[in-house]
Amino acid sequence: MNFSLPSTMVSASCFRTAPLLPLIPNNHRRHTLAPTWTTPSTSIRSPVGRPVVPASSNGNRSTDHLPPLVEQLLNTPGLEAPEGSSPEQMLKVTEAFWKAMKDPKVASKPGPIVVTESSEHILHGDQSTDFDVCVAGGTLGVFLALALQRLGHRVCIIERRLLQGRSQEWNISGKELESLVEAGLLTQEELQECIETAWEADRVGFYSGDHHSNNENNLSSDLWVKDVLNIGISPKKLIATLKKKFLESGGILREHTSFKSAVVYEDCAVLKLMPCGSASRNGSGSNDAAGLELTPADVNRPCAIVTSSSSSSNADSGTTGTGSTGTGSTGTTTINELRCRILIDCMGHYSPIVKQIRNGQQPDGMVVVVGGCFAASSTGGAMNNAAATPIAFPNTADLLYSFTDSFNDSQLFWEAFPAEGGAARTAYMFLYSDTHPDRPTFTSLLNTYLELLPRYQNVSLTDIAFKRVLFGGFPCYMRGSPLKPAFNRVLQVGDAAATQSPLSFGGFGAMVRHLPRLTRGVDQALTENKLTKGYLSWLQPYQPSLSVAWLFQRSMSLRVGQLQRQETENDTNKGQKNSGCSKEAVKKKAGKGWIPANHINRLLRCNFSVMRVFGDRVLRPFLQDSLQAGPLALTMLGMMLRNPLTVTLVLFQTGPMLILGWFRHFISLVVASALFILLKPLKTVVKNYTFQRLLDALEYGTASDYEYRASSPVTEEEIAGMQSTSKLKEKKAVDGDGSSDGVEVKAEEVEQHSWPAAVASLW
Repeated sequence: MNFSLPSTMVSASCFRTAPLLPLIPNNHRRHTLAPTWTTPSTSIRSPVGRPVVPASSNGNRSTDHLPPLVEQLLNTPGLEAPEGSSPEQMLKVTEAFWKAMKDPKVASKPGPIVVTESSEHILHGDQSTDFDVCVAGGTLGVFLALALQRLGHRVCIIERRLLQGRSQEWNISGKELESLVEAGLLTQEELQECIETAWEADRVGFYSGDHHSNNENNLSSDLWVKDVLNIGISPKKLIATLKKKFLESGGILREHTSFKSAVVYEDCAVLKLMPCGSASRNGSGSNDAAGLELTPADVNRPCAIVTSSSSSSNADSGTTGTGSTGTGSTGTTTINELRCRILIDCMGHYSPIVKQIRNGQQPDGMVVVVGGCFAASSTGGAMNNAAATPIAFPNTADLLYSFTDSFNDSQLFWEAFPAEGGAARTAYMFLYSDTHPDRPTFTSLLNTYLELLPRYQNVSLTDIAFKRVLFGGFPCYMRGSPLKPAFNRVLQVGDAAATQSPLSFGGFGAMVRHLPRLTRGVDQALTENKLTKGYLSWLQPYQPSLSVAWLFQRSMSLRVGQLQRQETENDTNKGQKNSGCSKEAVKKKAGKGWIPANHINRLLRCNFSVMRVFGDRVLRPFLQDSLQAGPLALTMLGMMLRNPLTVTLVLFQTGPMLILGWFRHFISLVVASALFILLKPLKTVVKNYTFQRLLDALEYGTASDYEYRASSPVTEEEIAGMQSTSKLKEKKAVDGDGSSDGVEVKAEEVEQHSWPAAVASLW
């Protein structure tokens, strides 16, 4: 499971922090003063294990009237935001995007026609294209652009804003970063310069208390792992380094330039571009880029937005390069048209080309995330009994964690990571959702986050100072994932192609993982002129390992109305006023379904306890979004043996059609894994484009590219030391009905189990 908000997110990949969430750029490590936090008296207080979204909030609530906690947060002095904008404006942009996605009439509208095709040839005689490759969207596109430029292709990057990384770190594993060195994009020294934070171990744990109990410590025995998403890399430094090397190698960069349309001819693609150039110089601080408005993509990396005070330095930032068109300079050259052999669409989920291809298709799922990065306030402060400043936070992370049961048809998950070398900490709250109109707003989720954060991190809001606020929605698709090319000479990559796991929120990890495959494929397609959509489809093939992840995504979410009715505070305080809550809101919050509130936590405890028994060889691929046939089969078998009733309930939770579809994808995963083993010896013998792409599809589609590396287990003594506690308490996971699904195995004993013995122990 990869949360890389656009990272751990566990696998992290299960939870990988992809470059996707943060909301407001930073003025670097400015020390901020913590606001005076006041808990509003009107807040609805729920029993332990049942966080609530304020009942006065419905799915279409705007940010005109912010909850007091949210308002105080967004008004925190020094909170990152683009000049001329504000965190509240960024929240409004995200809310408008989310409201539109939840409105079927709006979301189902076809996208504008931006790509058309013609059967004509427009190159005559010795004429050639301006570039071999145009990459639209540079934040992640610069990885592939630099790789292709180094292979001798003429590459141009088109970037709507500045090609600049965000302030919030991306989380990733060390082995995955090594691929950037192996590809020749970075030296080992350059990579080390980009690493901002590293930590010792990661935790996975799920709430196991009786949901009628107020025992906050009734948690299952946590699982600890090493070397999984344990590195925080600075996007600013990384993108700046890659950008510099791209320009030095002769690449052309067009910043402040927006893709408008493309006509695909038989011999090239002609792109229509619109300069959205420098910012206004009238002191307003707003972007004058032909009326260019803020988008959810800007919310993710606001530091790339040009404002009046920054335009003069950015226009002549030295980002020039020598390419086929002579000398190019970012932000200064007026461009109307560019001709290229292939257009690579790396404009993310919000790509206009993707909107045209999907033609109003609504996402099959959403990963909805809110959170923030905070440091100790000026008065000091400590978390989890750790030492006070300058290192105020524990040097560990949470990949996937819960400390409440489901409520309001949602199961809240958390993850937290050290940041800025340990001087700060990032904590996210996220849920797997759909686009039902009754889903909560980001404002209400942010309010819930602030109410629960003190309990999660054992810190008072008055002891920390927020530096950044983070929120975003990541659409994922069961159909059209990865997205097949719909036109000749146009290829989607990264988030635009929906190649990330439905369990993760961000494309950084997916881009790094697939970079070798994409580089080889695009290079050979250009060399052999195989640029029709049929040949390009081999670069975004069906991936059964990606498709089988959908069962986990759906089993970790609830449809509206599925959750069993629960007691609310209004039920326990009859005769009192509803604190402004309507009867309809109370009824909606209470739930009317049949799935117990502890179902998802129980299922996940069963899942991870089984993987703990089988050991790292089964656990690690799952945590890094690399679902392989063998480990997956063992896990599913172990879960059926361990807790058949809970697993059977998933059939009714997700529906029989999804289960049948999952078996089809799983069989494909097994068959493809066997085929890859059989055909791999021919890789160096058969150089044919189609055969090479078939091997890549089999390798990456079965997660056979994942290289397992054994890591030393986390001992109880290490855990106790990392958490700065005098004694490690071992807890047994016991469900509310008294049945135990926790497999108590000490960390250092995990690797002692053989798989047959592990299966027998589960039975």
